[in-house]
Amino acid sequence: FVMALPGVSALAEAAQYSIGKRALEQTMMSYSGPGFRSFQYNFGLRPTSLDESDVIEEIVKFFKVRSAPKQEATQFTRIYNIPEVFKIRYYYGDKEHDKINRIGHCALTDITVAYGGDKFTTFAGNHAPVQVDIALQFKEMELLNQQMIQEGF
Repeated sequence: FVMALPGVSALAEAAQYSIGKRALEQTMMSYSGPGFRSFQYNFGLRPTSLDESDVIEEIVKFFKVRSAPKQEATQFTRIYNIPEVFKIRYYYGDKEHDKINRIGHCALTDITVAYGGDKFTTFAGNHAPVQVDIALQFKEMELLNQQMIQEGF
């Protein structure tokens, strides 16, 4: 206690080496509740045909559309409907994986698409890229509690 008094800090600093202890000012943090978890998934998609490149184009469009809110047409304000909600689950075979933490309902908060890879090349004919990398960033919309964690979240 004495070493934490004002004006004694220089003495305390010198004394810490001889007595092997140091008093610090009291610092506290307040608990503001649990936070929302974030999840990121990265996929490297490499089509081997024009048909597969069309499927990848649809996959990218699917996620881009569902990450954005719908805007209602108004003259003076912008009103957005909430984007779609995802339920992410991990499976092995036809069973839900019980060794990986479960995830609550999520919103797709960001999608990043990179076309072409290191050397940008395309298919002859439709010029679709031979590599498409997508990164999906999800944020859980449910706050976890002890009961949910005991249930596998």
